[in-house]
Amino acid sequence: MIVVAFAFTAGVLTILAPCTLAVVPFVLGAAGTGGRSRAAGVILGFGAAFLATTILLASALAAAGLTTERLRAASLALLGLVGLTLLVPRVGTWFEARSAALFAAGTAVLPRGDTRGLLGGLLLGAAIGLVW
Repeated sequence: MIVVAFAFTAGVLTILAPCTLAVVPFVLGAAGTGGRSRAAGVILGFGAAFLATTILLASALAAAGLTTERLRAASLALLGLVGLTLLVPRVGTWFEARSAALFAAGTAVLPRGDTRGLLGGLLLGAAIGLVW
């Protein structure tokens, strides 16, 4: 029982870490708009997506024999491209035109109707977890 208490306390204190503080407003803001079932969905979706993404990416990198150094370089290049789309309006317009179909496909899978329940919370939490 004392191990569970320590694990719970460690989990709560993890929220105070600087790397997690940036996501707390997203999760709390999203969870606070649709009742308890949406809040539970956001938290479950966020945790599950973050955990699954971490495990899958780590496994894929290990299976491919790649180090995180290459992943960092690819992430840096992607971040630079995103920055370029913000700095140069013409590049941003070009990227927007090319990626509109991808974003439309993502919107098409969203549930219709009331998204304030558990399913809407799960999807929103998973989206935040994937981005984070």
